[in-house]
Amino acid sequence: MENLLIYMPVIASVGAINGLFALLFINSNKAIPKKSILFLNLLIVALILKIIYSFTFVIRSNHILTQLIKFSSYYGYLCFGPLLYLYYNKWLNSKFTFRIYHFAFFIAPVFLLIYLANRPNKLMYFQIYNLIFFVVTFLYLRRNLFKQIKHVVNIRWGVSLFVGFILIWMSANLLFIHFNLYIIEFTILLSVCFYFLIYYATATYWFKKSSKYAVRNTANNNVNKAIIQKVTETLEKTKVYKNSDLSLPKLAKLINVNAHQLSEAINVERNSNFNEFINAFRIEAITKALIDRNDFTIASIAYDYGFNSISTFNSNFKKLTSYTPSDFIKKYSINN
Repeated sequence: MENLLIYMPVIASVGAINGLFALLFINSNKAIPKKSILFLNLLIVALILKIIYSFTFVIRSNHILTQLIKFSSYYGYLCFGPLLYLYYNKWLNSKFTFRIYHFAFFIAPVFLLIYLANRPNKLMYFQIYNLIFFVVTFLYLRRNLFKQIKHVVNIRWGVSLFVGFILIWMSANLLFIHFNLYIIEFTILLSVCFYFLIYYATATYWFKKSSKYAVRNTANNNVNKAIIQKVTETLEKTKVYKNSDLSLPKLAKLINVNAHQLSEAINVERNSNFNEFINAFRIEAITKALIDRNDFTIASIAYDYGFNSISTFNSNFKKLTSYTPSDFIKKYSINN
């Protein structure tokens, strides 16, 4: 234990210096996405606060400065989860704005620390608190990251940052085994968080490797948009979506592109697969037909517009309109 304490000030000093360097690097590199840079800065500050906690092992007093360092360190660690969640929300959601209720994410740790002041096993509560935010963040990323971000390097950045903070959380669990493993936790924290963050950002952004991806991505987007425009015009003109045997290769051949190009365009521009894209087109045409006419049965119009089964038609119709076909007809009849 005593041998371990000797190294604590050195570890804390190196960690704090690395953290400050990371802050300087992140804010001076114009190539790194700046949309949610505030939350990334706060995350690094929280890391620095966690690291300087090591000084309290050497000071060994109840001096107000020691208590302040401990409180700041605990508070910073409890902010990992909320800050990571806000970082991705700000980055992936163009409509995101910081609301008053978001302050609860930073007020709650204060009350939690007051509640745990004289309780043992504080770390267990800290771990559970952050885990809740990590799970919510993971679910948010799973739903939004690959949909909202088309930039290859930015996707890697988003995934790597999340994995890095999960490793920090996991390394803290080593303290449940033995306190001497604290040195291993700091080794993981220093190497994974700061050095990896700096190396990865340097390799991908500083040397502008991301630029070639951006150019390629822009070119691909232009091609995809042109394909979608062409296929939309073809479907509207030929009504080929009414054919129940319409397939991806057949439609690709009709617009003179290969099947892979058409599939990619639909995936990127419409965030769906071929069947979902065609069925959405069919449903849109059917809703217009239902509004204009009411002299046909639901079954007949489903088959007329290319659906092979009533159940498939009903499920797609409700998914896209929030109504069953019969409810939609009733709603239209009432409104007219």
